[in-house]
Amino acid sequence: MKKLKLLLATFIAITVMSISHLNAQTVIIRAIEFPMVYKSMMFVTDPNGETQTIELENLRKSMDKAIANNNVIIQTQINNWKNEGYFINGISNYAMGDGMVTMIILSKKE
Repeated sequence: MKKLKLLLATFIAITVMSISHLNAQTVIIRAIEFPMVYKSMMFVTDPNGETQTIELENLRKSMDKAIANNNVIIQTQINNWKNEGYFINGISNYAMGDGMVTMIILSKKE
């Protein structure tokens, strides 16, 4: 538990440092992928603070197809924002129990 708290504190510090120095619009994409028990989801928060929820495939014994499909969904979101002039400002990835959390921060200078 102590390692998890330290990892979370480090993650938050890096995230804040990566976006605090910019006078920019920011988009946050957070993908949370789980095995069968919980629903895998992606949350996309736009510069106005509105969050869109997109369902991802749960990981299972044969993960290849689920991972490939989830990668296409995540890549599509990244490309949509890049086409609007945003660039990737930071990426973080960590395990959460049996699940995997990926956070991508995109920014666009005003």
